[in-house]
Parts: sequence; structure tokens; C-alpha cells
Amino acid sequence: MLPDNRGAAAALCLVLGVAVWLVVGQARVPVPLDYDYDEGVYVATADAVAHGGRLYHDVFLSQPPLFVLVIRAMFGLWGTSLVAARSTVVVFSTVWLIAILAILWARGSPWGGVVAVCLVLGSATFLKAAQTVQMEVPAEALACAAVGLAVWGLHRPGAACWAVAGFLVMLAAMTKLTAVTAVIPLMGAAASEHGPVRWRGRMLAAGAFLALASLLPVVGTGGFVDQVFGFHLALARTLDESVASHVASIGQFVAGQWPLSVAALVGGWRAVTRGGAFGRALVAWFAVDSIMLAALKPLWTHHLIILVSPMGLLAGTALQPSQERSDHQARPVARLATLAVLAACTMIYLGVGISAVGRPIPSLQLEHVVRRITEAVPPEGRVLTDDPMVSFLAGRRVADGLVDSSLTRIWTGSISEKRLTSALYAKGTDAVVLWRGTFRQYFPTFESAAATAFPVTERVPGGRVLLLKPRGTTPGP
Repeated sequence: MLPDNRGAAAALCLVLGVAVWLVVGQARVPVPLDYDYDEGVYVATADAVAHGGRLYHDVFLSQPPLFVLVIRAMFGLWGTSLVAARSTVVVFSTVWLIAILAILWARGSPWGGVVAVCLVLGSATFLKAAQTVQMEVPAEALACAAVGLAVWGLHRPGAACWAVAGFLVMLAAMTKLTAVTAVIPLMGAAASEHGPVRWRGRMLAAGAFLALASLLPVVGTGGFVDQVFGFHLALARTLDESVASHVASIGQFVAGQWPLSVAALVGGWRAVTRGGAFGRALVAWFAVDSIMLAALKPLWTHHLIILVSPMGLLAGTALQPSQERSDHQARPVARLATLAVLAACTMIYLGVGISAVGRPIPSLQLEHVVRRITEAVPPEGRVLTDDPMVSFLAGRRVADGLVDSSLTRIWTGSISEKRLTSALYAKGTDAVVLWRGTFRQYFPTFESAAATAFPVTERVPGGRVLLLKPRGTTPGP
């Protein structure tokens, strides 16, 4: 008879194999054609911190600090590169999947864990997010790791599991605020069996407090409150996005992950009817995440990936054995047949997901501009740009305070034409790169002012412009 742990071992090997494939693909294409704007912001922010910049003071950051600090640490270990940053995300995505597998294993559904991992791995949306420098994947990985420790803590006496779970869930929230909803399954785990529920809650709170205290030197400032909370509140007031459109986006995302969604629907029904406190907490986790996303302004596509955590766990719950059958094993022939069907479906599903993501493609235009910046701008020079990825790949820092020059900062008035002009003539600014077109769109006179200050012009197909100054000169108004 094939033991259940072989299925988990096979799923673990599959996860690690996909992780290696993702890292190798990134290493082969250090200057990619396809990247998200936020990726440039986060890696350039981490680079600024590595050069002595202070988060929430001279370096703007609209998110909690943990992931930026982790990337900064990875730069110290493996060198400053996009490959190092993306590989860090791959590590977190691996932890995320292992945590889902471990939670369902501990809940008595080892094959449910295998199915959940396979369903998540086969999603092109997940595979793309698993190698993109965004906050959601690290936050969800830490959140699921916290839930996993709590679930395993039900089977082991002592405070360690619960305290560390509290520590990790706070780190998750300090990576992305949306991860705070992981408190719901944590409390569901604490209440799922007879025992000292209050004591478990106190251990969770103690661990969370310790994590927050460790980050207090960074987050215990008015700058953190203003940039993470005040900025988003101001942004929400400036946007006119309807809840109905957000609900439609959530529905499209769920429909797009239909194999996972169908399994999660079945698991949700089982969780409500026979899943106990923890099962109902998983349903509540999905519901609260959905409500939060519907109310979030703005709602970007990458935000929706947070739904994968409760959906994956609910999908695995669909195969959790009922109490009356838990002591009876399936016949060997039936189990082998089930395993064969599962393996075939997994390979097909994973193949579809991988083909949808495709291989990373290098950008010849970006490589050219990166090379020209490297040649023309001294190592200590600064670049004023509407896309920080360009300067980061060239190994040059962005002008002070303008690492994040996103539309959201323009919409809220945090970046103005006056501020850009001031940075244009600031000491140390040695190049201007107009890559995304946002400066042209919102500040029509800026390009002419930049061309006057930086008369050496190189145009790149697609309307992109690199502006340099003659060697030995300093721009001035």
C-alpha cells in the first residue's frame, strides 16, 4: 500500500522543481522585457536603503517595510540585481506552497494538501506572481506559515508554536497590510479544539508584539503613518472607482482560476457543514479578503493573488476524510488509480500554466539604454526618471525622494512639476530618462525643460528618450 507521505514528498519535489525553473529563467534574462512598475520601485528603494537612505524619511515608501528590508539583505548576500530580488520572491512562494501543504497535512488531509498545491502551481497567475517583486506573495507566505504553526501547535504542547505564529503574522502585516486578515484562521485554529484558548491568544499576541517591537525603529515614526496610511487614504479620496467594478474584477479572477475555484467551492461547503471552527474560519478568511478587495482603492490586478491562500486551503479541505471513514484506508488498486489520474491531470494543468507564462524575454531597447547610462553617468551619479527599473538595472540611483514616481503619487499631488524641476537642477543629477510617458502626460512642459538642461538627446523606439549633459558640465536653470 502506498503511504500518504509519498504523495506529500512528490508534491514537495514538484514545488522545488518549479522554484528552480523560475530562478534559472530569471538568471538567464537579467534585463527582462516584461516587468511591473512596482518592481522597479521596490528594488530601487532597497538599493537606496543599502546606500544609507532612511525609509519614510528621505526615501518614500507607501508600503510596510519588511520586504524591502529583506531584499536589501539579499542584495548584501548575493549582489544588487533584479535576479536576486526576484529569486527572493521565488523563495517566499515556495514557503507559501509548503505551508499550505503542511496545514492540510496537520488537519488530516494529506492528499488534500497535494491537490491544493498542484492546483495552485498550475495557475499561470500564481506562476507569474511567484517571480514578481510585489508585496503580496511574501505577505501571504508568512501568513500561511503562521497559520501552519498554529495548526501544528494544536498537536504539540507548549508556547513556542503559538508565539512564533504571532511573530510571523505580524511580519506578514508588516509586509502588506492586507495580510492582517490571517488573524481569522489563526483564531479559528485556537478555537478549533478543547484547550486553553485564552492562553493561545495571549501567546499569539506576545509573538506579534515582539515582531512589532523589532521593527519599531523603522515604523515608529510619523513618516510611516503618513506614507502608509495617510497616503492611501488621500489616494482613495481622489479616485472614483466603484465597488461593482471591483466585484467584477474579483469574479473574473476567481473564474480564471476555475479548477482551484471549483475545488474551493466544494471545500467551502464541507467546511461550513463539517469543518469545525477552523474550517468556518477559512470561509470567513476568503469572504473578508473579498470584501476588503472590493473596497480597496485602487484595486490592481496583483492585489487579487491574496485570495489564493484561503482558496487553496479550502480546495484541500474538499478531500478531507469524514470522521466515519478516517480509520479506513482505500484499497491499494483504487489508491494507485487515483494517484495515476491525479499525476496525469497535474502534469497537463501545470504544462498549461507554464506555457501561459512563457519564457522570460530580454529587452534589447532596455539593454541599450542601460549600457548608455552606465557609460555616461558616474557610479555616484543620479538619474531622474519615470521608471526606476531603468536606473536600477544600470546600477545608478534615482534622484532623492523620487524613487517612486508612480501615477498614485502624481494623482495625490505628492509629485509636482515644481518638484521635478527642482530635482532636474539638483547637484548630482546626471541624466534624465523618459521611459513610461507619465511625466509627459501630466507635466507637458517638463520635457522641454529637461532637454534644455540636458542637451545630449538619444531617442529610443517607442517614444522613449534618454537625456544626458555634456561631460564636465553642470545643469542649471
